[in-house]
Amino acid sequence: GFNSWGKLGLGDTVDTSLPKLTQFVDVKHISTGWYTTCVIDIHDQVFCVGRNAHGQLGQGTTTSSQPNPSPSIQTLTSLTGSLESLGDSTNGEHECVVNDNGDLECWGSNSFGQLGDGTTNNALTPVVISMPSGQKVLEISCGYDSTCAYLDDGNIACWGTNQYGQLGDGTTTDRFLPGLTSAMPQ
Repeated sequence: GFNSWGKLGLGDTVDTSLPKLTQFVDVKHISTGWYTTCVIDIHDQVFCVGRNAHGQLGQGTTTSSQPNPSPSIQTLTSLTGSLESLGDSTNGEHECVVNDNGDLECWGSNSFGQLGDGTTNNALTPVVISMPSGQKVLEISCGYDSTCAYLDDGNIACWGTNQYGQLGDGTTTDRFLPGLTSAMPQ
């Protein structure tokens, strides 16, 4: 596939039309976007490769792309337990991870509040994201400058850009913190 910025994890930036074995080992979860690929291994380490213009590799910098898999986030600041879900934005500029306790951390580009920390400041390392009423996150999906989480009470919370109403709250107002979507018809 398309291997700009080394996002395939092959150690180079050459496009390939045939499957190749990457250096990722013991992968538990994988998520790919336009600019990056991130994986969680069986030891609950997060590895990210590809472009790093907004800190989306989680290494604390915005310098140099990373074509070789290496633990990009040595210690997630607050997550403990098994990492269960990984969301890589479709544009590959922000990432989120959920642990088995339903805690969420996100990092990377935040120009539309898509990290959900109440700001529009990029995060070069993971930041803890709180849900509206303390719900736990079961699944995470990172879109193009927006993010949605499926919560343990069956609701969906979304945040980030809302130019086309993609947050499902009946408005086109961007949201910098997670908010519940409008009720789904039964």
